[in-house]
Amino acid sequence: KSAWAICFEDTLNFIEWNFSHNYIPQNTIIAEKDGTCASAMQLMPYKLNIGGEIFNARYVSGVCTLPKYRGYGLVREMFDFAHPKMYDMGADISILIPAVDGMYEKFGYRELAKRKLYKLDDISGFNVICEFSDELILTLDEIYKKEMSTKSMYISRCRFDWERILTDLLILSGGRVLMSDGGYALAYPKNNSYEIWEICGDIRLDVKTVPAPPVLAKIINTQKISEEIFRSSEDRYINMLL
Repeated sequence: KSAWAICFEDTLNFIEWNFSHNYIPQNTIIAEKDGTCASAMQLMPYKLNIGGEIFNARYVSGVCTLPKYRGYGLVREMFDFAHPKMYDMGADISILIPAVDGMYEKFGYRELAKRKLYKLDDISGFNVICEFSDELILTLDEIYKKEMSTKSMYISRCRFDWERILTDLLILSGGRVLMSDGGYALAYPKNNSYEIWEICGDIRLDVKTVPAPPVLAKIINTQKISEEIFRSSEDRYINMLL
């Protein structure tokens, strides 16, 4: 938790929530040096639907090294350990969204899909929801499942995933869910405007595209997933809130 707080610009509320809801010791790799947690990463489990088939995925999150211990190759050692560990956990593929360009290719990661984020200055005119409810989860899940049924790649979500997304969006980030009759958008406040991290279904927005890092992946189980999945990445986009 201390390493996360030093390395990332997250609020204390988010950090506390992250480590009380997402953190599991069995999914965490730590590089110890001088008796200190010098570097760490988390391997969060997800289900990834590729062409109608469900694969076990591990999303690499929170890769961080204390400034004092950078340059010792600790992250490389963690990845060398993590990949066979993920295989033992039953993972077919590892995915991540890089915060730094060119950092993860040397560990075997390649572009799997592009991402789009959007900027929206005005959210008036929409049905704006700012409160967490069971009805909201059911509505979003219905729209998501309908929209994703036509996609070739997406994250399969359960109630726990929606609870985590909406807690981060509505409670920790002060964001909003923008609703229409057949669609939604998830809007996070950003510099007196909003960043739209996910648009799903039939909803019209006057938005500007914001640069977004792609989704990178490394095949863990070569018996179940072939290199073919990388060949269509140029035309593939994916909305992923992880």
